[in-house]
Amino acid sequence: MLQYSSSLEGFQATDALLALNTTLVDTGRFHAVDIKSRALPCDTVCIGLGSPQDAFVHVDLRVMEGRENTFLRHLPMRLLGVLKEQLPPAHRGTVHCSVELSELYEGLYAKRLHRPGILQGIPRGLWR
Repeated sequence: MLQYSSSLEGFQATDALLALNTTLVDTGRFHAVDIKSRALPCDTVCIGLGSPQDAFVHVDLRVMEGRENTFLRHLPMRLLGVLKEQLPPAHRGTVHCSVELSELYEGLYAKRLHRPGILQGIPRGLWR
């Protein structure tokens, strides 16, 4: 999930999502079909003591468990670099960029793909 200050004029959230998704796929450890991204502009933002020129862009990335710790430790900095490239050059204030990565555990996460006539993402013994 990408959250950002709606006051960040010129920020193209769709372009940022595509760049982030492409970076994840390019690592070879994510499949494009498994990535679900969305952008949420935040109208009410207070950074520090409320300078109106300050803005933020934050990525909350949740990945399924099982990837190597070394890979996971480097991924936030890689995505932070992608965010920096997406910032509008005309913004006059400080933009606070951050990436938060957390792991989802198989027993605590569920998903289902809905396609006509097909049940996917459900263990066979649970189909009813």
